[in-house]
Amino acid sequence: SWWQWVTKKEQHDKKKDDCSEVHVTQITVKEKVSGTLYDLVTQFQDRIRSMKLHVFNIRRQYRIYRDLRDKMSETECMIHIDFAENYLGKYSSEIQSVHFGGSHKQVTLHTGVLYVSSDPTPKPCCTISDSTDHSPYAKWSYLQPVWENLKSNFPQVKVIHVFSDSPSTQYRQKKMFFLFSTQLY
Repeated sequence: SWWQWVTKKEQHDKKKDDCSEVHVTQITVKEKVSGTLYDLVTQFQDRIRSMKLHVFNIRRQYRIYRDLRDKMSETECMIHIDFAENYLGKYSSEIQSVHFGGSHKQVTLHTGVLYVSSDPTPKPCCTISDSTDHSPYAKWSYLQPVWENLKSNFPQVKVIHVFSDSPSTQYRQKKMFFLFSTQLY
């Protein structure tokens, strides 16, 4: 037997207005798993193959990223953006009732680094919003000040390369492609 991280579904009751609803959530737990030595070795080999492919992809992506950044023309720029994070605001001193309910407000930080070939210094950028929406339209509104800054300070830029390590639900989806192809043009 061995310990292994397992993702499974868990049902729990949620009470709302004197009614009880069943909600299903996914949780990840470390469980003791039993099997044969052959099962363990087979799982290990499968995960090593998967990890090798992952490492190969990472190295290749970094090499392409670095080559593009080093060889951009005067009319190109590159922005490396990270998906938005929500942060909970806190007071330096607060009364006890603030701890409960929705008294603490959340903000979203959307961070990135802009590289312009005509300027060797990377330009860090960050927008802050009280909206915690992560939809493509919200992303677009977070990036709007960056595009305006780029237009006013670097009017020669005609091509923008966008890099992100986010999941496909964040940037790499049809709504975001539509916004990029219509709004930036």
